[in-house]
Amino acid sequence: MGNSKFFESEKLFDNVTVIAGLAGEQCYLVEGSEKALLIDGLSGVGSLKAFVRELTDLPVEVVNTHGHVDHCGANFEFGECRIHPADIRLMYDHSDPERRFGFAMSGARAKAMATPPTMADVIPACAVKTYPVYDGDVFDLGGVQLEVIGVPGHSFGTIVLLDRERRVVFSGDACNPNTLLFLPGSTT
Repeated sequence: MGNSKFFESEKLFDNVTVIAGLAGEQCYLVEGSEKALLIDGLSGVGSLKAFVRELTDLPVEVVNTHGHVDHCGANFEFGECRIHPADIRLMYDHSDPERRFGFAMSGARAKAMATPPTMADVIPACAVKTYPVYDGDVFDLGGVQLEVIGVPGHSFGTIVLLDRERRVVFSGDACNPNTLLFLPGSTT
């Protein structure tokens, strides 16, 4: 659907676009009739905010499924996010621009890049206005409701978002072929 130096996107449903970053990390743009929700924010290499603006004219809010480096990068560009309070510290622990750049480059797509990113392409870390999100909260986007379900494991504050009507769950790293546990900041 859309490509840039940093991102690739593909429409999954009429109102859902998956966006992949340099390391193959993914986030989801879910649109309702009134606003859009960006579920996760990749590593913060390149302007995800500008890329998302090319995909929708709706107001966009960011929610993180958890606080790891490959999910919170856009928080520093948007300046605010929704995140479970148990993962706010983890978000800042993973905010170092060199760490985010290293993550993006360590898993960079196998294809050759005409112009590889540099440290200048990393969104600088800054204070982020955080709003708490808890199990049972609902995001009403206008005709689309996403319910927050707490699933501590990958991190103490891991959540998933459920669209009951479409029978779709956006799980971040809570459930995938490479779900990691027993890390610092993970549950046992």
